[in-house]
Amino acid sequence: MIDNSVNEVLLQQKDSTSQQNINSTYLCDGKSLVDYVMVYKIANDEKLTKGRKNFEFNLRARGLKLEIRKSEEDPDLCFTLVHAPFNILLRQAEILYLRMPVRKNDLTLSEKDQGIVNYFLQYLKFMKLDKNIKHRLHEEMYFKETFRQSRLVHFVNHDKPDIFFSKSDRSRMVYDLLIRTHYKCDDQVHVGVQRLQESGGYLSVFPPHEKLIKTPCYPIPIDDASDRQILYDNWASFTKFYKHQPLDLIKEYFGTKIGIYFAWLGYFTKLLFWPALIGPLFMIYGIVTAKNDIPSNDICYESSNISLTYICPPCDTYCDYTQLKDSCLYGKITYIVDNFSTAIFAFIMSIWATLFLEGWKRYNARISYKWGIYNQGIEHETIRPDFQYKVKNKRVNPITKELEPFMPTSLKLFKLFFSGVSFLFIVALALAFILGILVYRMILMSTFHSYEKTDFRHKYGMWIIYVTTAIMNLLFIIIMNLVYHKVAYRLTIWECPRTDSGFDNSYTLKVFLFEFVNNYSSLFYIAFVKGRFSGVPGNIDREFRISINGYRVENCDATGCMAELMIQLFVIMCGSQLSYSLIELITPYICININKYKKFMDSTHKNFHRKVSDKDNIPQYEQDYGLYQVDNLFLFDEYLEMIIQYGFVTLFVAAFPLAPLFAFLSNIFEIRSDGRKLISMYQKPTPFHSSNIGMWQVILEYLSSIAVTINGLVIAFTTDVIPKSYYYYTRGSLEGYMEYSLSYADTSKWDKVTIYTNVSMCRFKDFRKPPCSLNITDTNGDCDNHYGYSYEFWKILAFKIIFVFIFERIVSSIQSFTSYIIPDVPESITMLQQRQRYLRRRSILESWAKEHKDAFDVSIEIDDDTDNNSTTTLDRYNNRKMSEGDDNDNNIPNLFDKKISTYSKIETLIK
Repeated sequence: MIDNSVNEVLLQQKDSTSQQNINSTYLCDGKSLVDYVMVYKIANDEKLTKGRKNFEFNLRARGLKLEIRKSEEDPDLCFTLVHAPFNILLRQAEILYLRMPVRKNDLTLSEKDQGIVNYFLQYLKFMKLDKNIKHRLHEEMYFKETFRQSRLVHFVNHDKPDIFFSKSDRSRMVYDLLIRTHYKCDDQVHVGVQRLQESGGYLSVFPPHEKLIKTPCYPIPIDDASDRQILYDNWASFTKFYKHQPLDLIKEYFGTKIGIYFAWLGYFTKLLFWPALIGPLFMIYGIVTAKNDIPSNDICYESSNISLTYICPPCDTYCDYTQLKDSCLYGKITYIVDNFSTAIFAFIMSIWATLFLEGWKRYNARISYKWGIYNQGIEHETIRPDFQYKVKNKRVNPITKELEPFMPTSLKLFKLFFSGVSFLFIVALALAFILGILVYRMILMSTFHSYEKTDFRHKYGMWIIYVTTAIMNLLFIIIMNLVYHKVAYRLTIWECPRTDSGFDNSYTLKVFLFEFVNNYSSLFYIAFVKGRFSGVPGNIDREFRISINGYRVENCDATGCMAELMIQLFVIMCGSQLSYSLIELITPYICININKYKKFMDSTHKNFHRKVSDKDNIPQYEQDYGLYQVDNLFLFDEYLEMIIQYGFVTLFVAAFPLAPLFAFLSNIFEIRSDGRKLISMYQKPTPFHSSNIGMWQVILEYLSSIAVTINGLVIAFTTDVIPKSYYYYTRGSLEGYMEYSLSYADTSKWDKVTIYTNVSMCRFKDFRKPPCSLNITDTNGDCDNHYGYSYEFWKILAFKIIFVFIFERIVSSIQSFTSYIIPDVPESITMLQQRQRYLRRRSILESWAKEHKDAFDVSIEIDDDTDNNSTTTLDRYNNRKMSEGDDNDNNIPNLFDKKISTYSKIETLIK
């Protein structure tokens, strides 16, 4: 049952003019800006109605203005418009430690101060935004201070309440009130609009969008266009993919958290340009020099004796022998990504990762200072309502000396332990899937080898297996991602972190660990496990091997596993990027059209025609309600997608030099598609605050660190760079390398059906002693019927370990040195901070001097070169006081005695 006051508002609403409906960004008075919208349906549920009525009553008690309007399309749908008066916003700004401009920045930054990347990009004129809208896209730099009501007059536009706070700041402050207001009296659980929405009290809660005309009939003047319109035309358009992002306007419209995301994504994409340019050059080098590669030529040309050599079956039961020449195409593709330039490219990418992270820190410092959020740490965070009302224990905060909720350490440890067990379970699921893939490959391999050698399935069976297993792995990743996210979210809710940043960090870490195992486990298997524990073909005695139901697991091809690793990386990386992009674009579109269809079905045909003809008269907030609803963690998925991509670009880039190019092209599309979704397909998200990318920065640094080791291991143990280098160094040429890299196996005692005749021995990729039964010895004259490792194996293994150690140490040292010599904060920002501190001190002293105008007849100077003048002023003041007969004034501190005492009193005045 609806309150009588609500009915009165609804009746008044019937008399409102169409102009009032169009101008839906204000309440009926035409002056009060709509800061938030809450949508509900009129229902007979007494419990929901009572909770909503109590909630709105408490909002009014907090000072907010509420106005209820009936839907133009659905008579049962109502919109509660929320407006925060200026005095309420002032209080909220102080509670949330909002930083506001106090003075225009009187220091100018040169183009070089904007970073090396932007310094060079300034010469590309076609990337610059149109000059006629430049004044709308960039905001001026101000010195900003934490807001205090007592110092209101010192802030810019303090006498203009309508523009003092930006719309995004207004929405953020109102949302903070919405999530902390009770909807049940004397209840510590039923609090906040989120819980009320989950229980069905509200259908949707969002800040309103500005007006948007997607296809205007005439050009809209720049000064008359809304911020949303300008962003739609100049940023969220795929035809503007080559233009710079208007980051200041993005921040102004969506808030700093979304602004920081697009700043990071844009910077990441800019720096990807160089490896995207270099990577194809290394691929071209491999393609051009492949015709001169001796080992792959020995495989392909029958003129070489080794090409007709029989290769041992990859499986023991159904697989048949092959000839080395059958791996010709595989060998050529392997060489393209497995040559001496591989180590160089991996080295370059490791250094690039460091430069990217250091460059981002500096760029982040610049934009966060400009936006007034620099170094605004977690000490200014408020407690999450969920923590505040779930945690029953209380203790006095040692900093604030106030009683607040407290979670015991023992309970925290228990919850962390349970989360760790859950993570191990997820890892077990991923390993179980890899085991299933192994079984699938073994079955498929046996099936393909049962066909005639000339059959297509026999000839290209391995390629079919590699591609299909990669696709299966991709599908598993996409499906399990949904499961992992839900599990991680539930675990984080159960842990109940104290602050929003704590919640974000905990949730981020969980999902990343799940995704790390999910996305990279198959790559780790191919690179470091496959073929290393399969043992000797046909030999089941005294040999350590991994088998499944008695079947030997598959081995790598005679040319190695690099080609398969490249295929797996290509399918997973490009497939996941494509699938995520399609899902992100299609899902909102489907949901929006489903909502439209429901409205059509719920309305009469007559009303529908009226709505179509009067579409422009539908209030903006009602149009927004038809858009796709997003939760507060929607940005998390965008970050995660890019971080996983960063892992593909850095961790296994030695196997796929084109990875940076595909990432670069994908990100160009990602920026515009994300912008288009936010502008035209999503309800406007709550403009949360953030000064950096949070936990993602730690994860990026972690990935960059382990990327050095992983690339070193890939070069040493997955490629043939070290064996080939050793062979070339000892023999001066790669002639005979394939013969050198293949071991012998005696097949005389094998009970195997084969299409070949007189096969007494076969070869397999390893460094083992030949069996004495073949009357063959290795280079040292040794043989072993148990196929022990040869002396060459141990020497090459030693060189591999040494290479990994040297590679890791050199790259890590360069990374550490680079991080040391490049400061995280640019010198220009440090200078701005010093200038701001100086102005703050001077302002405080001048204010103090005005308060004691009767005592001082001179202004206070605190410049570094005014010590002598200060002494003179003090003498003049003392002489005046003595002449008046009052030489003891304890009420006025001697500020001119020493500058040190001045600065010590400044800190007291600041507090």
